[in-house]
Amino acid sequence: MPEYLPILHLLASRSSDVLACCRAQAGDKDTVVLIGDGVLLLASPVIPESIESERPLACLEADVNARGLGATADVSGIERLKDSDMVRLMTQHQHCLTWK
Repeated sequence: MPEYLPILHLLASRSSDVLACCRAQAGDKDTVVLIGDGVLLLASPVIPESIESERPLACLEADVNARGLGATADVSGIERLKDSDMVRLMTQHQHCLTWK
Protein backbone atom coordinates (compact mmCIF):
# COMPACT_ATOMS: atom_id res chain seq x y z
CA MET A 1 0.00 0.00 0.00
CA PRO A 2 1.47 3.41 -0.96
CA GLU A 3 2.39 5.87 1.79
CA TYR A 4 -0.27 8.52 2.47
CA LEU A 5 0.87 11.99 1.46
CA PRO A 6 -0.62 14.80 3.58
CA ILE A 7 -2.83 17.36 1.88
CA LEU A 8 -3.00 21.08 2.62
CA HIS A 9 -6.67 22.14 2.60
CA LEU A 10 -7.21 25.87 2.05
CA LEU A 11 -10.72 26.90 3.06
CA ALA A 12 -11.64 30.13 1.25
CA SER A 13 -15.39 30.12 1.93
CA ARG A 14 -17.44 31.51 4.79
CA SER A 15 -19.94 28.66 4.38
CA SER A 16 -20.20 26.31 7.36
CA ASP A 17 -21.34 23.60 4.91
CA VAL A 18 -18.07 23.91 2.97
CA LEU A 19 -16.17 23.72 6.28
CA ALA A 20 -18.05 20.54 7.19
CA CYS A 21 -17.27 18.94 3.80
CA CYS A 22 -13.61 19.94 4.05
CA ARG A 23 -13.26 18.56 7.59
CA ALA A 24 -15.01 15.33 6.58
CA GLN A 25 -12.55 14.78 3.72
CA ALA A 26 -9.38 15.84 5.58
CA GLY A 27 -7.21 12.98 6.76
CA ASP A 28 -5.52 12.75 10.15
CA LYS A 29 -2.21 14.03 8.77
CA ASP A 30 -3.77 16.80 6.66
CA THR A 31 -3.72 20.49 7.53
CA VAL A 32 -6.75 22.82 7.23
CA VAL A 33 -6.13 26.57 6.95
CA LEU A 34 -8.79 29.30 6.75
CA ILE A 35 -7.86 31.87 4.09
CA GLY A 36 -9.64 34.74 2.35
CA ASP A 37 -13.33 34.88 3.29
CA GLY A 38 -12.86 31.59 5.13
CA VAL A 39 -11.47 33.53 8.10
CA LEU A 40 -14.97 35.00 8.57
CA LEU A 41 -15.91 31.62 10.03
CA LEU A 42 -13.87 32.61 13.09
CA ALA A 43 -16.77 34.87 14.12
CA SER A 44 -19.20 31.98 13.65
CA PRO A 45 -20.49 29.65 16.38
CA VAL A 46 -19.54 26.67 14.19
CA ILE A 47 -15.80 27.13 14.86
CA PRO A 48 -15.73 26.22 18.58
CA GLU A 49 -17.97 23.24 17.80
CA SER A 50 -15.62 22.16 15.01
CA ILE A 51 -12.51 22.48 17.19
CA GLU A 52 -14.03 20.40 19.98
CA SER A 53 -15.08 17.61 17.64
CA GLU A 54 -12.05 17.38 15.35
CA ARG A 55 -8.50 18.51 14.67
CA PRO A 56 -7.71 22.17 15.28
CA LEU A 57 -7.71 24.71 12.47
CA ALA A 58 -5.24 27.39 11.45
CA CYS A 59 -5.90 30.75 9.80
CA LEU A 60 -3.87 33.18 7.74
CA GLU A 61 -3.17 36.22 9.94
CA ALA A 62 -3.00 38.65 7.00
CA ASP A 63 -6.55 37.68 5.95
CA VAL A 64 -7.82 38.05 9.53
CA ASN A 65 -6.36 41.55 9.71
CA ALA A 66 -7.55 42.51 6.22
CA ARG A 67 -11.13 41.72 7.23
CA GLY A 68 -10.88 43.71 10.46
CA LEU A 69 -11.48 40.70 12.70
CA GLY A 70 -8.54 41.38 15.03
CA ALA A 71 -9.31 40.14 18.55
CA THR A 72 -12.63 38.69 17.38
CA ALA A 73 -10.62 35.97 15.68
CA ASP A 74 -8.71 35.02 18.84
CA VAL A 75 -10.25 31.59 19.21
CA SER A 76 -8.54 28.99 21.38
CA GLY A 77 -7.20 26.15 19.25
CA ILE A 78 -6.80 28.25 16.10
CA GLU A 79 -3.20 28.89 15.13
CA ARG A 80 -2.56 32.20 13.34
CA LEU A 81 -0.11 31.79 10.48
CA LYS A 82 2.16 34.41 8.98
CA ASP A 83 2.84 34.34 5.25
CA SER A 84 6.18 32.61 5.88
CA ASP A 85 4.32 29.87 7.81
CA MET A 86 2.09 29.30 4.76
CA VAL A 87 5.12 28.94 2.52
CA ARG A 88 6.53 26.36 4.95
CA LEU A 89 3.23 24.44 4.98
CA MET A 90 3.11 24.39 1.19
CA THR A 91 6.55 22.84 1.04
CA GLN A 92 5.56 20.20 3.62
CA HIS A 93 2.52 18.96 1.71
CA GLN A 94 2.52 17.05 -1.54
CA HIS A 95 -0.92 18.30 -2.58
CA CYS A 96 -3.06 21.38 -1.97
CA LEU A 97 -6.86 21.66 -2.27
CA THR A 98 -8.78 24.92 -2.17
CA TRP A 99 -12.36 24.80 -0.90
CA LYS A 100 -14.66 27.60 -2.10
